[in-house]
Amino acid sequence: MGPLSGPRSPQSTPAVPSGYQDPGYLLVDAFLNVLLANCGPCHGPAAPLAGSGGIRFFDDVDRLVEAGLLIPLNSAESPIIRVSAQGSMPPPGSGLPLMTEADLGTLIRYIDSPREWPGVAPPVTVDAGAASPAIDAGVDGG
Repeated sequence: MGPLSGPRSPQSTPAVPSGYQDPGYLLVDAFLNVLLANCGPCHGPAAPLAGSGGIRFFDDVDRLVEAGLLIPLNSAESPIIRVSAQGSMPPPGSGLPLMTEADLGTLIRYIDSPREWPGVAPPVTVDAGAASPAIDAGVDGG
């Protein structure tokens, strides 16, 4: 299991929809299909407002980004991934199965793919254990 593994016991389903290997089938399509299958019953456009927390747009990537639920090129910090990986969505007791590792992987691949986010700069990572980089302040004026 990967770094996002936790108290999950996912169901077994295909990694991505069957058409994914078709060159005309885009990763965004796989991403949206996974979201609608796993989150759509409560957060899709046809979901009842009650119990959705007002989030009924899991079919709209731009709105997911605007709402801060998806952080392009940063799946580890994207709330949509965190709640799925932790097993808090769907909520325990809802009767809905947890997202599979394969489906979670599809979401992560889409979010972290630079090809899907042209013009978006990748997040800057800082290694807290590394020495500070040397800064060249220029030639001494002497």
